[in-house]
Amino acid sequence: MNSKNTQTGLHGETLVAHYLEERGWEIVAKNWRFHPYELDLVARQAGMLVFVEVKTFENGYVLPPEQKVNRSKFRSLTKAAVNFLEQQPYEGEIRFDLFYVILRPRPVEIIHYEDVWFPNNWRR
Repeated sequence: MNSKNTQTGLHGETLVAHYLEERGWEIVAKNWRFHPYELDLVARQAGMLVFVEVKTFENGYVLPPEQKVNRSKFRSLTKAAVNFLEQQPYEGEIRFDLFYVILRPRPVEIIHYEDVWFPNNWRR
């Protein structure tokens, strides 16, 4: 990924982290890595651990979620989540949420898709 895309993505992740904190969510981790996998954000909301994937768009055109984040991406997110949970044990409920951040036209728009993925065998 080139540095402009990296900066745009990090900007979107920061906006979503602030958005969630303003709504009472606790940010547990940002850009958590287990090579080659990454979790953009891990948060707690109402006793649930939420793995958050953020997609940032610079213009108003947005692909449908199923075209931007496919099964392969969610398999990677699942592997990252499993490794996260192995390092930081958690026994409660989890879910995977997707956020779209649209930077233009102004004002910034944040779209939240809740509980977008639950793998059948997410634990090893």
